[in-house]
Amino acid sequence: MFDIISDVHGCLHELNQLLEKLGCEWDGDSNVFAPPDGRKIVFVGDIVDRGPSSYAALVVVKQMMRKGYALSVQGNHDNKLMRFCQGRNVVQNHGLDKTIKQLEKAGGDKDRTAKFIEGLPYFLLLDDGKLAVTHAAWRDSFATHDPLSKKVRS
Repeated sequence: MFDIISDVHGCLHELNQLLEKLGCEWDGDSNVFAPPDGRKIVFVGDIVDRGPSSYAALVVVKQMMRKGYALSVQGNHDNKLMRFCQGRNVVQNHGLDKTIKQLEKAGGDKDRTAKFIEGLPYFLLLDDGKLAVTHAAWRDSFATHDPLSKKVRS
């Protein structure tokens, strides 16, 4: 069973409250919430920007994925942060400026952040292909493409 969470947008406090309501329990060893047995959290992109804890929320998602508790696809805000971390010129609006300040204050590694986001697929096919998860749009033809393909993104 999957619990789908979209557009966290840096609202870590609210994310933690939602995870508790979903029955997740705090895993003190990894400092993240663990879902109940048989369930997985699926994040639908836009983990960052706008909220007060964007970089911390991204770290939580990364830790949950590392523990096998969660999956995530890449959202447009995540992609823009990735491009910034890669040294590309991006307009710092819609909360990206706040995310950058949070990343820098936390001593976040831009290269690792970029690599993590770059590794997030643009879509997931779950439950034997019965569930397609993507941030913005879906076409059945996407299923024949690599989930990391820039063709799918564009």
